Amino acid sequence: MRQREVVDQRGNSLSPPVGSYPHVTEHSVFAGHFAATAASEGPILILQDTTEFIYSRAQPGKI
Repeated sequence: MRQREVVDQRGNSLSPPVGSYPHVTEHSVFAGHFAATAASEGPILILQDTTEFIYSRAQPGKI
């Protein structure tokens, strides 16, 4: 799935979408976190972010 490009109110690109870099994969992003977790000797706190942001508005001028 390709992510949408984030733009400001003037239409300027704020960052290129992650999907535009084929060498960036879910595995490569989380590899360091997985390695650090595997090396941990203590308890591990697991959190899940269930929020979702919608960046489009019917009336962007009110933001």
